[in-house]
Amino acid sequence: MFGFSFKDKVKKVLEKHFNYRPNFVQKPMLSAIASQAKSQGANEYDAAIMFMMTQMGALIDGDPRIEPFIRKHLRNIDKIIHLAASPSPDIRRMMDEILKQHGLNSSTVQDEHEGFKVWLKAFKARCATINQQLSINTDGSSMIDFMDQEPLVHAYEDGVPPEKLADQFAPTYDVNTFGMNS
Repeated sequence: MFGFSFKDKVKKVLEKHFNYRPNFVQKPMLSAIASQAKSQGANEYDAAIMFMMTQMGALIDGDPRIEPFIRKHLRNIDKIIHLAASPSPDIRRMMDEILKQHGLNSSTVQDEHEGFKVWLKAFKARCATINQQLSINTDGSSMIDFMDQEPLVHAYEDGVPPEKLADQFAPTYDVNTFGMNS
């Protein structure tokens, strides 16, 4: 058998998107969550989100490091929520439950981080004003929707303003040559 196991893929998501490496005490929980997620048809992002929710839910109030830990990882979840197979509203309800459990304001996470879909909409709108080939159809789609989204996700995660990236990308985009080697 070649490739990575499902659990290894979950670990990679935890490392890349949460900068989190489960310790030996957490490994049985990680294995159980990965196994359950896989059996239910979820993907590695769902499993990583569930693992982090479990970690946040297990925290005991009173430690001043809890709130920053929770807020940081809820922002991380918000950044990858679009990659999960589970419906975003279900994940957001779980995020709100974690905040309520620890007596934290639930609106802050949304205020701190609007999410990839909002970022992408702003990117597409700016591109459309710069280059007619990137105009937005009545259904809200554009040529950008047919492109590899991964570089855009990385730009979003790195905090690149969508307008700044659009200002660099849109003037050089040409549907006739895009994706061709020079």
